[in-house]
Amino acid sequence: MTGRVARQGEGRDRLGTRRAVGRLECKVAFATLRLHRISVRVVDYNVRAIRAYEKCGFAVEGRDREAALVDGTWHDDVIMGILDREFAGA
Repeated sequence: MTGRVARQGEGRDRLGTRRAVGRLECKVAFATLRLHRISVRVVDYNVRAIRAYEKCGFAVEGRDREAALVDGTWHDDVIMGILDREFAGA
């Protein structure tokens, strides 16, 4: 579970807060845990999440076609990843 990064009233939208939390999670993963890479899977219709991961430095590495069944409809999973050397906050 992640902690609150910004207090209410500071003018940050939810996406900006999520991006800040994502950067903090990457910093901990690479600097503290010394991981080499992080990968995530995002359902293709979650465009906001894909955009947020891209802004944190994640790259689209591939796609699993019709891998997620959501409400009776098949959707692709977008596979994204980032390496320690690609993360600017490390």
